Amino acid sequence: MKSCILSNECLSHGYPRRNINGEYVYLNRYILEQKLGRPVKDGYEACHNCNITNCIEPEHLYEGTHWDNMQDLISKGNTRFFGNYNKEITHCPKGHEYNEENTRINKQGNRSCRTCARELSKITNNRRKLFWKERNQAVSI
Repeated sequence: MKSCILSNECLSHGYPRRNINGEYVYLNRYILEQKLGRPVKDGYEACHNCNITNCIEPEHLYEGTHWDNMQDLISKGNTRFFGNYNKEITHCPKGHEYNEENTRINKQGNRSCRTCARELSKITNNRRKLFWKERNQAVSI
């Protein structure tokens, strides 16, 4: 199989778009239609054999249903699109490690960093104390 041709122009949800004849079109769909010599059928998508959304290599594109596309992802082990992408993240945005002691999981199953929550709580409590101190001083005058 040929190597991918990656396009980074005007990405929309990871897919490249271009203004063609005054209308923005997804390049992968446009290129597939040029390859097929006809429009993509209703209810069908431009799917990637390589599973790389910004690839525009014609040999990597095929016409298929959304179900076909999802089955292709699963068969190739690319399940990060099905909610598994958070498992790849090992640290919070501020760099604290997600481990058993430092991770809180809410009712919806979302995790958060306990260290960041403690730091935010300290900042909030200090602001609250300052607010009430200043308010009490203004009232007593």
